[in-house]
Amino acid sequence: MKPKRKRLTAFKSAVLGAFLMTGVFGQSSTVAADEDVLHLGLTFWITGGKYGYPNFVQIKDLFEEVNAKGGINGRKVKITEYDTTCTPNKAVDNATKLAYEDKVLLIIGAGCSSSSIPMVPIITKAGVPMFSSMSSNDKVTNQGSAWIFRTSVADRFYAKVMGEYVYHDLGARKIAYVYSTDAAPNGFAKGVRDHLRNTYGLEPVADEEYQYKSTDLRSFLMKAKAAGPLDALFISDQQDGIALGVRQSFEVGIPKSVPRLHTSSAALADVPKLLGDMVIGSTYSSSFAPDNPDPRVAKFVKWYEDKYDQRPDHLMAQSDDLFRILLKALKNADIKNTPESLAADRAAIRDEIAKTKDFLGVNSGPISFCADPTPDCRDGNRTAMVVRYTKGGKNFETEILKAVQVPMPK
Repeated sequence: MKPKRKRLTAFKSAVLGAFLMTGVFGQSSTVAADEDVLHLGLTFWITGGKYGYPNFVQIKDLFEEVNAKGGINGRKVKITEYDTTCTPNKAVDNATKLAYEDKVLLIIGAGCSSSSIPMVPIITKAGVPMFSSMSSNDKVTNQGSAWIFRTSVADRFYAKVMGEYVYHDLGARKIAYVYSTDAAPNGFAKGVRDHLRNTYGLEPVADEEYQYKSTDLRSFLMKAKAAGPLDALFISDQQDGIALGVRQSFEVGIPKSVPRLHTSSAALADVPKLLGDMVIGSTYSSSFAPDNPDPRVAKFVKWYEDKYDQRPDHLMAQSDDLFRILLKALKNADIKNTPESLAADRAAIRDEIAKTKDFLGVNSGPISFCADPTPDCRDGNRTAMVVRYTKGGKNFETEILKAVQVPMPK
């Protein structure tokens, strides 16, 4: 049997060791600093959390494969990466360094929406494109910047599709919301709540917001239970918080018959691993399901499992789509790659990404961008899926309940 090229756990130890010695992950070792290379920046939550690390590895590996085949138009790709630790101030510092000191052509990142949101004014002022595969909060793209793109589905699309599912498919009317202050899950929960309120006049029976990284949610869940009997319970947080909330919702006695509904972070493989079969029935919005029979998805899942010995989730799929779109843009852009041409090169890459039309990757729907600096031109994937767990553990299983493409406004 051919050994797997790289397991995330072993590679993580080596990379984190280098980080602890240097404080910065540094530059790709595949090229020298004085070569005519395409210099890209990458900033994710790499240490101290699980949110961005696998995607950091995946994107690095994909570009290493490109370099091994000769690069892009004869140029190798060099990546300088910094860790945000999911901290807004750190993300701003990283964006500033990448834009002005490292003079990269494009920034990939950040992971957490709370990091991406304050980066947008920095990259806009610097005139450097930023491409995100993770952040879903609406504020990432509603700042009017022509320099931001993302392959992740925006919360406003997730909220609308999930809200319609809850109202029409579940027939839920007594709905409780328990959600953290972290930007992405907070925006999602409030988005669903507001959609149901504004569209159907449906008020929540409980609306409980708690501090991100809280370790005991039982008091909030008890308030939700007291408002019952419930038709649906939203638990919206990052992956650890979702797992905690689901477990404690059973502890406080909320019946299994009450659907547990979540933001896209529930798609992360850690959730079914942490919960085991307790996750069965948990339903979430996502852009990807590894059990999708589409041949493109099946091929990607097999590649990822063979390479990393784990099932991919929506973040890995969104990163793969980002890579494919960016690879084409870098091939097609007229990049002079001189100190004098930096501004023009950055604009050329931005404009090539903006030309993307109906790209079909492994995500839920076609991805299209356009030139205007509006959310509708920068949020490329408008198709949100509703997915439910049917099996927990490492080898979890899911089923797609529905997939809806939100139309562009006329």
